[in-house]
Amino acid sequence: MTAPRASWMLLACVVSGCGGRAVEEPVRPIASQEERLLAQLKEEKVRELEGRLREVSGEQKMAVLLQLADVASARAFEIVDRNIDSVSDRPTLLNAVASKGSADARPLLRRAVDSWGPDAAHPIERLHFVYGREIAPDLRKRLAADPGDAVGRAIRRELVRLKDPQALAELRGEIAGLAAGSRDDAELAIAVLSEATDCVEVAAEVGRLFRRVDERRSDAHRQLKQYAAGVALWLGDQASAEHVIELLASPGSDYFGYPGLFSLTDILKRQTKQSFTSPAEWKAWWKSTGRGMPLFTVHVSPDDEAMIVNAVVSWGRSAEAGPVIRGGITYLQLDSRTYRDRQEIRAGLDADIHAYRPAEIALLGKTAYSVQEIESNGRTACAILGDGSNGFKWRMTRLGLRKEGGRWRVVGQDTTESGS
Repeated sequence: MTAPRASWMLLACVVSGCGGRAVEEPVRPIASQEERLLAQLKEEKVRELEGRLREVSGEQKMAVLLQLADVASARAFEIVDRNIDSVSDRPTLLNAVASKGSADARPLLRRAVDSWGPDAAHPIERLHFVYGREIAPDLRKRLAADPGDAVGRAIRRELVRLKDPQALAELRGEIAGLAAGSRDDAELAIAVLSEATDCVEVAAEVGRLFRRVDERRSDAHRQLKQYAAGVALWLGDQASAEHVIELLASPGSDYFGYPGLFSLTDILKRQTKQSFTSPAEWKAWWKSTGRGMPLFTVHVSPDDEAMIVNAVVSWGRSAEAGPVIRGGITYLQLDSRTYRDRQEIRAGLDADIHAYRPAEIALLGKTAYSVQEIESNGRTACAILGDGSNGFKWRMTRLGLRKEGGRWRVVGQDTTESGS
C-alpha cells in the first residue's frame, strides 16, 4: 500500500555526509548463494542496457533508463545518475529510482537534492524511501538555511514521514492549534491534514479537530468535516467513529458527498469491515460491540506484516489451499517499501520465504507470489494472496486472519481472479 493509499484524499547522503553509517540489508545464509547469483544477473542486465543506452535517444533513452532503475543495483543507479539531467522528465525517472527503497539509491537522491535548486522539493520528498531518521539532522540544517517556501514545505513534510520526533511534535501542535471558524481557517486545516495522512502518531489530534468542526458554517467546513473524518478513521482514531455514526443520523448527513471523497458510510464500511445500510443499524452495532473493536488500518507494523505474510504463505502451502504455493521456497514480491521497512519485514519472514522486487524474481526465473492489501485492527486482519504461476491471469485469494496467542492464522477465504 503505497502511499497515498486512500481515494478519499483531496490530493491524490551518502550517509557519512549526515553523520552516520549505511546499514547493510541482512542476507540470510540460506539465500547467500542465490543473492550472489542475483548480483551476477543484475550485472549482466546492466551491461546489456548500458550498450542499448549508447544507441538510443529521446523517449527510447528514457525507457532504457527506467529499465536500469528497475534493476536497482548500485551500478544501474550510477548510470541513471549520469544521464538523469539529459532527459525531459527528471521527476518520473527519480521516482522510479527512489521507489525501489534501496540504499544504493542514496548518492543519486542526495545529488539531486544538492543540485536541483528550486526543484529540490521533489527529491527531498523521496528521501524517506532510502533513508531513516539519520537524514533528519541534515534536513534541519537545510531548513535553518532558509531554502525557500517550496523546499521548506517539502522538508517539513519529509521530516514527518521520517517520524522525526521534533517534526511530529510540531505537527501535533499545529493541528491542535487550528481554528475552524472562517472559510480560510477550514481551507488551511485541509492543507495541514494532507500532511498527516500517513502519520498514525497524530490520529488523536486529527480526530479532535474532526469532532469540533461545525459543518453548517460553509461548504468549506463541510468539505473539511468529510475529509477529516476520512483521515481520522484512516489513522485508526476510534473515538471519531462514534461521531461519524452520529452524523449519519443527522438531518444534514446527505450533504457529505463532496466529490473525490468517500461518503461517511463508505468510510465506516472500510475501517470497520461492517456493511450496515441504515443509521439505526450502525448505532445499534456501535452500542453493542462496535465501540469495543479497534478500527482496521493499513498502517501495520513491519513485525506484524511479516507475521501475517508468514501465516498467509503457510496457508497457501496447505492441503486446504490446494495447495496454491508449491515448492520448497516461496518467492515473494516485496516492492514499494521504504528501505527500513523492507529490512524489518525481510528479517521477520520465515527462512523459506525469499522476498525480492518483481524485477529480481523475473531475473531469477522464479514463480512470483504476493501478499498485498494487508489491513488489521490488531486482533483480526485481511490480506490478498496472489499466485503468479499464470503470468497472464493471477489467481487472487482474499483471506481473513485472526491473532491467537501472539500468532496469526488464516480463518477464511474468498477467491477471485485478476488480469496480470
